[in-house]
Amino acid sequence: MPSLAPHSATRTDILLAVLSGLCLTAAFPPAPFPFLAWIALVPFLAAADHKTPGTAFRLGWIMGLTHYLSLNYWTVFVLSHYGGLSLPLAMGPFFLLAGYLGLYPALFGALAAWLAPRRCYSLVLAAVWTLLEAVRSHALSGFPWCLLGHSQYHWLTLIQVVDLCGVAGLSFLICFVNASLYNLLGRADAFGPTHPGRRSRLFEAGAAAGLVAAVLAYGAASLQSSPLATVPRLKVAVVQGNVDQSIKWNPSYQEHTVRLYEDLTHRAQAFAPDLIVWPETAMPFFFQDPGAWRDRLQALARQMDAPILFGSPAYGGPPDRIHYFNRVNLIRPHTLETPFYDKVHLVPFGEYVPFQRLLSFVQRLVPAAGDFAPGTAGQVLTTASDLKIGTLICYEAIFPVLARRHAQQGANLLVNVTNDAWFGDTSAPYQHLGMAVFRAVENRLPLIRAANTGFSALIDKNGRILQLEGLFVTAVMTGDLPLGTPAPTLYQRHGDGPLLAALLVLTAWAAWMALRRRRRPARSRIERPSRKS
Repeated sequence: MPSLAPHSATRTDILLAVLSGLCLTAAFPPAPFPFLAWIALVPFLAAADHKTPGTAFRLGWIMGLTHYLSLNYWTVFVLSHYGGLSLPLAMGPFFLLAGYLGLYPALFGALAAWLAPRRCYSLVLAAVWTLLEAVRSHALSGFPWCLLGHSQYHWLTLIQVVDLCGVAGLSFLICFVNASLYNLLGRADAFGPTHPGRRSRLFEAGAAAGLVAAVLAYGAASLQSSPLATVPRLKVAVVQGNVDQSIKWNPSYQEHTVRLYEDLTHRAQAFAPDLIVWPETAMPFFFQDPGAWRDRLQALARQMDAPILFGSPAYGGPPDRIHYFNRVNLIRPHTLETPFYDKVHLVPFGEYVPFQRLLSFVQRLVPAAGDFAPGTAGQVLTTASDLKIGTLICYEAIFPVLARRHAQQGANLLVNVTNDAWFGDTSAPYQHLGMAVFRAVENRLPLIRAANTGFSALIDKNGRILQLEGLFVTAVMTGDLPLGTPAPTLYQRHGDGPLLAALLVLTAWAAWMALRRRRRPARSRIERPSRKS
């Protein structure tokens, strides 16, 4: 039997941590290996087993750094191509972001090594991972990009459960399976076939398998109980203008951009759409200002006899303190009143500088993105036909709380308008699309995605991608989107709160048991007399 004493990391341990980081990245799009998420953590758990918390922390940071450097490489493209930074300068913020994100897997490793319970090992590790993802999703304005559960967006039967527990529930399940596999197979030699912990390991593996089976059964039942063939349908036209980001704000191209969207929209006239959607900041001018361009767009809505939802910049406030907004406008064909929604969750250092008083010396990393103020959360846009639209602008699609607020305000349709031209031909547009799918399932609402350079999509309330327009294609996508009758889901009502509270209690219990186990030997030596005496 090998020694159970903690020891320092070997070269093999480091290679195992790197392997886990690469497997985690390969589980996310565009890589076609989502199944790797179910085993990706096993090499790391093998490396971190029987290590001190400090050693496990370092191994976890290596895993996280490997994962986030290979997952978020697209930030270098954004900073260098649009931020005006040279490649060496762009690498600095890139490594800083990866280093920060790597702290969460590092803490996971340290806590796993410190707790190291023989019973409930897998449950506690899964709880710790999920809680750390929740912290990452909220800390420093939040960055819930590519949580572990997001890797499974193609597996329709599996992801139906997020209407109960959100993506956090899927992350917990995947980590539970990883830890159970290692606990059952990887730790067998250390514990031995007759070790008293063997029964616990078998029980946890069985519980993980049973939970996966229950989730799949729920998903199959949900898909069967929500047929879409007989529900009302919305005829949608999505315009993907494919306007190059480098010329988008050039005044000499404004007329070209407006005419492009007019011509593309007219292509859908024979389809007679009920709703027309253009991407984020599709119109490179202030729509709120009276003028020829505003008149042309209102005339277009009347010609199409359909509302047009589109993005444009906006401004407001007193003359001495003007605020700018990333806005979505809704033109309705038979009225001049134009309701709007302003982006609530802005991109830090892209659309605003956080902690401006402390960081007044910091330049925006992407100056072209602007300096915006946040709008009002949960503001639903209503058409003349009583269609209630909850709008998510770009980055907002990765935050489930914003879609929940729209649903709670009565939205029966979600629309994600975005401009992924910033990302170029990288993995980011694929990942962004995958995360948007979950907003539909969590709230059981269909979702329209309109992207300047792709991916534009029609997604039903079960997360099925009905239509998809490719990257860097100028196109008009038309289709019928099943609406159904919106009903509040468990997740829409309560969010991640109940699950995270339960996992926090489980982790606190495990920590208390670990403290008791560490103190017991010292007390027993003092309090229990030897039989020889």
